[in-house]
Amino acid sequence: MVLASPPDFRIRRSTARDTREEWTVLMRSWAAAYAHLFDAERIRRVWTGKGTCEMAWSAERVRPLGSWLACRHGRIVASAGLHLRRDGGIELSHLYVLPEHHGRGIGAGLLSVVGDLARARGARELCIWVLERTAAVAFYRRHGALAVGRATFVVDGQPEPALALRLRLASTLGAG
Repeated sequence: MVLASPPDFRIRRSTARDTREEWTVLMRSWAAAYAHLFDAERIRRVWTGKGTCEMAWSAERVRPLGSWLACRHGRIVASAGLHLRRDGGIELSHLYVLPEHHGRGIGAGLLSVVGDLARARGARELCIWVLERTAAVAFYRRHGALAVGRATFVVDGQPEPALALRLRLASTLGAG
């Protein structure tokens, strides 16, 4: 199923065949987003399975609901994922766009699509965790997300402050 998206890219659900390319996009995007916070060796250790990521909020995740991809010219350039939470809510577990594709509306397009999907499952808001000292905070705030809590994200022993955000779906993402 191909979902509606701007003409420059298309958004679709991830399949098993996408795993390797999606993983590469996530790794490259993650490394670029956090390069000012974590040194390259720490990032490499995490992505090769030799380092650790600890986030208290992951214990609230019950099960993944899937991931959705943005593709340009047949290549995956971004990924967003949703998880069902213990409280019945839905969490945006990740949204990463390759840095060379920033500023094209791809992140906003993915956020809109996963927001519509969450709304179709009865969600009124998305829970989003974001590292406090990243550009993602401003991105989500531009889309109406509000900070509702704090925690710590620990990457291979290095703590980094994180914000819990809530994004109301009905009033910010179109339908509803």
